[in-house]
Amino acid sequence: MNGIGIKLKNERENKGLSLQEAAIATKIRLKYLEAIENGSFEIIPAEVYLKGFLKIYGDYLGLKGQTLVNEYKELTESNKEPSVCEDKKKTGILGNLYKTIFG
Repeated sequence: MNGIGIKLKNERENKGLSLQEAAIATKIRLKYLEAIENGSFEIIPAEVYLKGFLKIYGDYLGLKGQTLVNEYKELTESNKEPSVCEDKKKTGILGNLYKTIFG
């Protein structure tokens, strides 16, 4: 997922902007911009913030922010591992119970 971060970092550097300047202009904390550029999305407190930051930062740099959000969504959906709950639907006592209730 670091492709998004690299894209943002390259665009910022091509424009000759520092992270500090970007943080001031976007009102996004410096540590969050660093995390985004490094692909360390887990540092962002919640996914809804990450999506907002991607949109704001992308728009600020002249990239289509919503396109970056959509790219992020596609990446996370394709990499999603089944949750424990989804796994239990398939096997074991809970799986049988799930099948009994939901067919």
